[in-house]
Amino acid sequence: MSDADLRTEMEAGTDPGDSGCSPQLRDQPEEMARGRRRIVEGTVVAAALSGWPSTFHALRQGGVRSAAAYVGDATRAAGTLVPPGRASVWRGASAHLAISVACGEALARTLPRRRSVAWGAVGGLAIGAFNVGLIGRRFPAIRALPLLPQLADNVMFGIVFAAVADRGCRQPSGTRRDRLASRDHG
Repeated sequence: MSDADLRTEMEAGTDPGDSGCSPQLRDQPEEMARGRRRIVEGTVVAAALSGWPSTFHALRQGGVRSAAAYVGDATRAAGTLVPPGRASVWRGASAHLAISVACGEALARTLPRRRSVAWGAVGGLAIGAFNVGLIGRRFPAIRALPLLPQLADNVMFGIVFAAVADRGCRQPSGTRRDRLASRDHG
């Protein structure tokens, strides 16, 4: 992109480095084609919504009070990850935010743009297996939480991240070879 093109986009109020779908980003490899703004938006929305599966599970198991208690317990449990390991809502919210940022960055760098929502689910499950299954099981407050709903939360994070980060971006159909063949013969 030339300096003149960059100035034109900036004057129009767009930031080509943040759009997630700008022409300059489309020319990059699929894994690196997300702008910073899209990554942040995907991370924030995924962090806010990713606890829904386990909260819904608690709601079905014991009603509204049970779900409210579960949300508090899960948040405090995440707080035990922050040294010196004391459970608190503030520490838990801080830990959740830090973990979400790390997971968002990991997904942004590894998810392909094609079928990103499906790959987001797979990536979320892998992150959950590591975070909850391997690391979290060492902490009694996290170990006390039901495992499958926690894994479902991580799957939800990956799905929501991919859906938000890649929204509105037109994905090319077919393989590169198919696109080249249709261009040459079309």
